[in-house]
Amino acid sequence: MTRPDPGPSFAAWEEEGRMYARRNDVSSWDLGFWLVRGQGWSLDPGFKASSRITGRSRSHLHALYDVAVAFPEGPAAPHLAWITHKMLLRIKDLDLRDRVLGRAIAERWTSGELERYFAQHPPPSTYGKNKDRTGGTTNRHRRVQCPNCQHIFPMTGHKVKVPDGQ
Repeated sequence: MTRPDPGPSFAAWEEEGRMYARRNDVSSWDLGFWLVRGQGWSLDPGFKASSRITGRSRSHLHALYDVAVAFPEGPAAPHLAWITHKMLLRIKDLDLRDRVLGRAIAERWTSGELERYFAQHPPPSTYGKNKDRTGGTTNRHRRVQCPNCQHIFPMTGHKVKVPDGQ
């Protein structure tokens, strides 16, 4: 019995993976800009024609389009992946988005680091009630602001008695 080929070294395999990831980022930007250029055709009801042409889901095409419109110059920095730009769209306040983007560029954040930032600093657009799978509402993601220190806290569902006069 012969031994299977051990394959490339880890370093070669890692570099190949990085190359494919860069290609994916480039194709995401290219498809987004293609959708923007063809607005008359690509924005048909629900991106149907674009989905048929590319084989991509309509929700994915919508995300590609949104990122291309929000970042018309392309990637804000070479090290920021397309998904990082998509994640930044969670921030509706453009000034806040620019500040977070500037920090991500300066500190060379990955998408994972941006996700951790969002876990600690949820964008204001995520405050409030979210729908659960049954169509009801849940307070699981609701945030409340302290009237004294203005800090945002997750709502726990516990009732707190406030002394009279406060």
